[in-house]
Amino acid sequence: MGGVQKTSDFLDKSTWTLATIMLALILFSNVFIMGGNTVQSKTFDESAIPAVPTTETPAPATTDPAE
Repeated sequence: MGGVQKTSDFLDKSTWTLATIMLALILFSNVFIMGGNTVQSKTFDESAIPAVPTTETPAPATTDPAE
């Protein structure tokens, strides 16, 4: 139909076109999802994690070799 050169040109142009469209859709969806959503996840919210009491452990007793 168009030969090997035309097939190569078509594949090259279609690959770049599809990659550009995919990048634009990814960026658009990210802006759309993050822009309209005001609810924040509490996965890393420190106030959502209950406080754990800290206990100090005594230091191990040291033995004096001079004794």
